[in-house]
Amino acid sequence: MQLSELTDHMLKGARQAKESWVREVKGAEGMTDLPWTVHFRRGAEPIAMVYFNGNRDTMFGIARMGTIGFEADVLGVMNESYHSTSDTNPLTGDPWAPGEMQVLAEQHDGLANGWVREALTLLACNRAGDVKTMWLPYAIKGRAVEWGEVFGLDLEVGGYVPDTLRDTMMHAPPRPPWLNDAYAEHGYEDARAQQDAATVRLSSSACCLTYSRTLSWTT
Repeated sequence: MQLSELTDHMLKGARQAKESWVREVKGAEGMTDLPWTVHFRRGAEPIAMVYFNGNRDTMFGIARMGTIGFEADVLGVMNESYHSTSDTNPLTGDPWAPGEMQVLAEQHDGLANGWVREALTLLACNRAGDVKTMWLPYAIKGRAVEWGEVFGLDLEVGGYVPDTLRDTMMHAPPRPPWLNDAYAEHGYEDARAQQDAATVRLSSSACCLTYSRTLSWTT
């Protein structure tokens, strides 16, 4: 699967999920954020979507678990963040450092001053180490979401998060020999479904929507 296909799919799903959730909570302040979401695909097949309320380190663990357990070829990550069209922090005049946009938004009225906007960040990475990232700015207007212009589609991105996910995808360990033996003994479809189910069980602290016909919702 091409990264552009996954980012298109994630973009559509992110908009729908955000709009639905904002209506659900009636636009209540402090309640409109979506959970982290990690998508896994094997070939052209969507395997699982894991969503959770956690932090970046939790996401890295889930991404590694799914990359190995699902033998994912492509993974995608979505999270709530902030975005600015400026290359520099307006308070310091220096290039943005990690976490500064959040500090500006939450401690210096960055949203009201127009320095930053709330945004959904979408990132996709494949086994070849290719990474695509986009930011989808938005504003909550009552029970509706007002979307800004998608930013970043044509940019080459780096940094701790994309570099860590790239390393996860490119250096995930291969399938162990004993598992190849199980595949040969029980047939690929059955053994593959069992491995997918086991991987889902390992994510018991998160919610996982799986697409395999042998699996279902689990928590």
